[in-house]
Amino acid sequence: MLSGNAPWVAGPDNGWIDLDDWLYPYFHSSGTKNSFALRSTELDGLIDAQRKELDEGKRRAIGHDVQRRLLALNLGVNFVSERVVALAWPYVRGFPLDASDGYQHRFADAWIDRNDPSFRGR
Repeated sequence: MLSGNAPWVAGPDNGWIDLDDWLYPYFHSSGTKNSFALRSTELDGLIDAQRKELDEGKRRAIGHDVQRRLLALNLGVNFVSERVVALAWPYVRGFPLDASDGYQHRFADAWIDRNDPSFRGR
């Protein structure tokens, strides 16, 4: 995808305007939507610093630095393509196949069907 060899599309933005709309909740150690198990005091310090910075240029520079570090960590990329990759175990039920905003909380609805013949007492 990043080399331009994979077909991809960009969907409409849901209105996030400020860095703090997504940086803190998703990537700060104490962020309420941090499902990446990312815990970094260095990143936390940068995210906190950009939240406190009032100079627009300095704040943007800190935000760009945070984003570059996140990309270097390669936490994961959500994208939609013609080919859908899905969990292939038939005994897993309720697994969310879409990656729309805020899908992470629906992992709590996934469950293992122990009565499915493919489960085989795992």
